[in-house]
Amino acid sequence: DDPEHLHGIRVALRRLRSLLRVFRKHLPDTGPIDEILGRLGRVLGPARDLDVWVEFLRSEEITAATQGNRRWRAFVQYHEQVRRLQLPTVRRELGKARMNALRRRMAKLLRTQLPVLLCAPPPIALEELAAKKFLKELRSVRDLAALRHSSSPEKLHRLRVALRRARYLGEFFGPVLGKSAGRL
Repeated sequence: DDPEHLHGIRVALRRLRSLLRVFRKHLPDTGPIDEILGRLGRVLGPARDLDVWVEFLRSEEITAATQGNRRWRAFVQYHEQVRRLQLPTVRRELGKARMNALRRRMAKLLRTQLPVLLCAPPPIALEELAAKKFLKELRSVRDLAALRHSSSPEKLHRLRVALRRARYLGEFFGPVLGKSAGRL
């Protein structure tokens, strides 16, 4: 029921997907995990968007600006109700049946597949892979930089996704690439 918990789950999903994307060539059979995580993120997205929207509608600044509007309270209540209607979907998606499939796949990856990979010689040095993937994400941000002036929500969203991916890799690989990668 806490909007911050839902936000935390969505952030964790995005971070894990970013990390799986980096190691996709080197990790066997992560496609189904990525699909489950992607679906979960897409299903939980509308509930999180409503959390942010309702929080905005309740903010002091908006409440003060709409104080004289007699319809405002009904407007806010309507959006709170729409958000409450999302709760069964969130609970179903995070419920035991759906999460068990993800747990099984993750357990197989962590307990079976990764230990085998750890015993084999690495196909590429971690430093080299980290630099290659991080630079690729930075180039993507650079290529989309002009979108920052756009008024299109879709274009701005594409830029935000690219920025987020680059930031996640900078944080993940900061210890390997140095502090400047994390700061960048």
